[in-house]
Amino acid sequence: MQANENISVVVRLLMGLHGSQTRADLGRGMGMSTISVSSKLSGTRPWMIQDLDRLAEHFAVPPDTFLRPLDTLVNVPVARKETRTPAMDGP
Repeated sequence: MQANENISVVVRLLMGLHGSQTRADLGRGMGMSTISVSSKLSGTRPWMIQDLDRLAEHFAVPPDTFLRPLDTLVNVPVARKETRTPAMDGP
């Protein structure tokens, strides 16, 4: 897997772990347009070094997270949003 593809896979994983985060949310967090984020995630535009810093800040992970082999990501700390399901709340 090439670096850009690896970065995109990790970004998608982190977006999923952070709940209902969209490409628009990620773009706002990184200071770029949704179109730019989509182009990078799809592989039509490459991720740049500056993007890794912005991604790391946005997801609160070390910048090298996006370059690690995927099988080493099990120990990456992720600050998850708490979600509550109304049906599970007690009286």
